[in-house]
Amino acid sequence: VTMADMRRRLLGQPGKALLTGFVALSALAGSGLILALTVIGLLLTPAMVFLSILAGVLGYVVGAYALGVKILSATGRHTPETTADRALSAGVGALAAGLVGLIPVLGWILVLALLLAGLGAITQRVLRPALFTVPGPGA
Repeated sequence: VTMADMRRRLLGQPGKALLTGFVALSALAGSGLILALTVIGLLLTPAMVFLSILAGVLGYVVGAYALGVKILSATGRHTPETTADRALSAGVGALAAGLVGLIPVLGWILVLALLLAGLGAITQRVLRPALFTVPGPGA
């Protein structure tokens, strides 16, 4: 359910997911820099670097999966419902992202965009209740 929700968010509003991912990764990397400016926080800087790398990898996984679902749905397949369909979508997305990454100069920019969009979908899923809701008329 969670992965399907992130996929729907990413494919529904890719620009919003890309922007959210950019802000999230910038906040993680920037907080590591800010922590490094303090004496005590200097010890936490490696943890922030690790979290930034982990966020990038997870964003790439979600982005590649969503790309695979999009490619397969463009060929007429239904959205994945079984584990085998999800694995096929993830494999197709990883293959497509890998092939796109081989394009000189443009490839790494597109893979970075895929990573940021995937991270944006994760961020929206995690922070959705508090950050992305529209306030009611009384707020």
